[in-house]
Amino acid sequence: MTTNLLFYSVVGGLFPALLWLWFWLREDRKNPEPRKILFLTFVGGMIAVIPTIILQLSLEWISKDIWGGVLTPAILAVISFPVIANASIEEVNKFIACYLSALRTKENNEPIDPVIYMITAALGFAAVENSLFIVSSYLGAPVGKEFVTGAIIGNIRFIGASLLHVAASATIGIFMGLSFYKNRKVKVMFVLAGLITASALHSYFNFLIMKGSDGLLYSFLMVWVVIILLLLVLEKIKRIKKEDYV
Repeated sequence: MTTNLLFYSVVGGLFPALLWLWFWLREDRKNPEPRKILFLTFVGGMIAVIPTIILQLSLEWISKDIWGGVLTPAILAVISFPVIANASIEEVNKFIACYLSALRTKENNEPIDPVIYMITAALGFAAVENSLFIVSSYLGAPVGKEFVTGAIIGNIRFIGASLLHVAASATIGIFMGLSFYKNRKVKVMFVLAGLITASALHSYFNFLIMKGSDGLLYSFLMVWVVIILLLLVLEKIKRIKKEDYV
């Protein structure tokens, strides 16, 4: 791969993520979060790709070399464990990155903040993931068609996979926002519920993608419907006041 192709891969993954980030940060423009924390959260999401890849490759190895000898391929296909596990790994790692960089700080001080921070971490994750997909498309493209192929992949992920990460992580943030002024035990339960819901959403998206062109269309429609619903719920989150729980 040439330096130019590598540069375009990085830009192709980073720029769309920053564009979506600008859009979502406008939802919190009345009381914006510190840029330093947002930056750390975005970078944390980017770094989260590393343990995610390690865990997913380890899972693949275990599935083939250990479980494959115990469970037949048909059973593995039925329970669909690898797909669900891979989605769960991504959602958990994005949450951990967000928790370490933002959620445990004093800047996380109103119900909408967990949503904004989770979206920021998700887009950092998506930026790196998209860049890796674009690099892969360059390497597999016919000579002379690298830029066109990369542009197509980048655009598809801009309106699909990137928003999936936003939708899944924002779901966790919404659960946290709804329990923001509740006691610690309730908060933990809501976080777990958010992680399960986000992982289920992510898994279903991946199942649809595996069905081919028709599944791809349905997966994009599903993500956009979820995004619209999230925007509506976000308006409710903004109106939550501490005195409502006193």
